[in-house]
Amino acid sequence: MTLEFQSEDSVIPLLQEIIHRDTYLASANYLLGKILLKKQDATGIKYIEMAIEQDSSIVIGGCQMICNFLKNQGKNNEAKSYQERADNHSKLILKSQQERSNLKIDDKLKTHNISDIEVDKLRQQLSHYPQIITAYLVQKICNIFLKNHFMF
Repeated sequence: MTLEFQSEDSVIPLLQEIIHRDTYLASANYLLGKILLKKQDATGIKYIEMAIEQDSSIVIGGCQMICNFLKNQGKNNEAKSYQERADNHSKLILKSQQERSNLKIDDKLKTHNISDIEVDKLRQQLSHYPQIITAYLVQKICNIFLKNHFMF
């Protein structure tokens, strides 16, 4: 709300205090980094990097933001490395989606971790299809972005 109703300058100390209390808040690091880069302050790179470490969903946007900043500073070689990083992460996301889009005979599976309530909802949905006699709910162990698994 401070950012919305006051100014970026007034939110900087608040974000710094939040980050001082908890270094691992991706959103606070990202916002502070974004504001600092917008103000042509290179210390914003450090905060964007911290945010990227905590939240892989912002790798591409964060790298592009840093890349643009560095290009504006005339640091094209450094900017190129961030653009390559964003491109590589984009390719990794595509590979991850491909890995999760199908099930192969040699895929490793494990017991799902869905709540009983969700399993009951699924059971009710499947009960409308008399041709389904048995259904198995498992979790595919993925190699790309290991934190994410895909349910079948």
